[in-house]
Amino acid sequence: MFASQVIQGWGISGLLTLQSGQPFSVFDSFAGGAYGFPGGTPLAVCESSSVTASPGDATLATCTPGTPTNPLAAQTSGPIQSRLDDYINPNFFSNPVPVPFAGDSSSTGFGTPGMRNIYRGPFQESMDFSVMKNFHIAERHHIQFRTDFFNLFNHPVFSIPTCTTCLDLNASPANFSKITQTVIPARLIQFGLKYTY
Repeated sequence: MFASQVIQGWGISGLLTLQSGQPFSVFDSFAGGAYGFPGGTPLAVCESSSVTASPGDATLATCTPGTPTNPLAAQTSGPIQSRLDDYINPNFFSNPVPVPFAGDSSSTGFGTPGMRNIYRGPFQESMDFSVMKNFHIAERHHIQFRTDFFNLFNHPVFSIPTCTTCLDLNASPANFSKITQTVIPARLIQFGLKYTY
């Protein structure tokens, strides 16, 4: 949304951005090995000894071991600042089991289908604001002084998990679904002066 107003040489404008977070997928580097293509999705099964266990987290909510889960329920809830280390709960997944007909005992299935881009990153909110003043020196000479505020209220706008191992259930369990950066910087203020003739 954009707004602009000029009153007796003064001008203000603003840009408000409200949008849902980016979609993203989780994957499992233990999956998809049946035909030599590494990487697939985890199984939407609560981690259990009856299937290949995933790297769970004892501090997060658990489910009934060995039962199917709703992968959407794995997204944790609460204020985003409290979820930066655990945006997705690994306890809701298991590694795909070995493929029965594969000669290689480490070959695995391809996980649970339909899990591409089912998660969304944190909600994004940002406000940019400008205020300016025009001065008329002579008929054809003008000076404009302006101040621009980017991310006016200094809200942190967090990214999806972006580190190279953050979306792989097994590459680095300690980093799984950890959010480590923002998509826009903290508040920035700039000043400008323009002379026209």
